[in-house]
Amino acid sequence: MRRRVSLRLRGFDYSQDGLYFVTFTTRGRRCLLGRVEDGCVVLSRLGRVVEAQLERLARLPGINVDAYIVMPNHVHVIVALETRARQASPLRLGDVVGAVKSGSSREAGISLWQRGYYDHVIRDEGDLTRVREYIVANPIRWELDPENPERCPPRAPRSS
Repeated sequence: MRRRVSLRLRGFDYSQDGLYFVTFTTRGRRCLLGRVEDGCVVLSRLGRVVEAQLERLARLPGINVDAYIVMPNHVHVIVALETRARQASPLRLGDVVGAVKSGSSREAGISLWQRGYYDHVIRDEGDLTRVREYIVANPIRWELDPENPERCPPRAPRSS
């Protein structure tokens, strides 16, 4: 039996206060959430469902959504966990991601997401600025994005 390799930072407490950059991808990397036109994302009905889930998430105590982008087949989001704002047991990053993924799938009526997610613990202001810029520029870079199934590999130059 094949064992899945964990992408989490070994020994790190994902319930502690902090900023986390998270990326999760649609099942089969299918472009279900919209399309990119002229460097702007045009969300489909399913993309609007996902965006609504992210907006709901931002209203929960102890969770702040700093920035996000819903792309045609993936989502990037910066989530801030603030334990001072929560009275109940600690909320872990995986719980937050799971809530968005399950809520959007339930509302859409289909299973939207691949298992797991990518995360990066944001460690300082410079890191936060870099990730924010990455999120904002993501639609502009879509044509070159390896997540874009319509991306064509560059052609080799012709020899004369």
